[in-house]
Amino acid sequence: MKGIVTLAVAAAVLGLCSAEYPCPDGFVNLGSDPVEPKCLGFGGSSSGTWHSMLSICELLGGSLAKITGDMHNKVYQYILDRPTMMDKCFWIGGNDEHMEAHWVWVSDDTELPLGGPHWDPCDREEPNGGFDENYLAICPDRYYFKDYPGDKLFHAICQVETGAIYK
Repeated sequence: MKGIVTLAVAAAVLGLCSAEYPCPDGFVNLGSDPVEPKCLGFGGSSSGTWHSMLSICELLGGSLAKITGDMHNKVYQYILDRPTMMDKCFWIGGNDEHMEAHWVWVSDDTELPLGGPHWDPCDREEPNGGFDENYLAICPDRYYFKDYPGDKLFHAICQVETGAIYK
């Protein structure tokens, strides 16, 4: 009986910790569900090509971020709230490197829709880089999706999926 009580207390403590600290160090939960957090890490101190930043995100156990729906607005607000980030471009996980004009998220190979609200509404031709610009980034001042050559040196937004650990 004492063992069961100890186990129950330990489970309760672990449950509280996971809800309170759902993301690894260096990542922030910008999602609204503590059970399945959207843990994003903003690589503000280093920059690199799209592929080099993807490799760094993979070494951290994730991928370049998949930013969909309202998460785009949350990322934008997070950056605006941090003056040291407001002048930086960030690679995110979209590309059309395997088939021109067929944009996908690198994390799960799902289709990345074109047009509003995420792509730059002031540039109706976006993405417009053809075979030279196959990688997705967000840049000041509005942080809309834009295609860039993969050899640009930008920071990265990494995303780790940790929700399964806390279920």
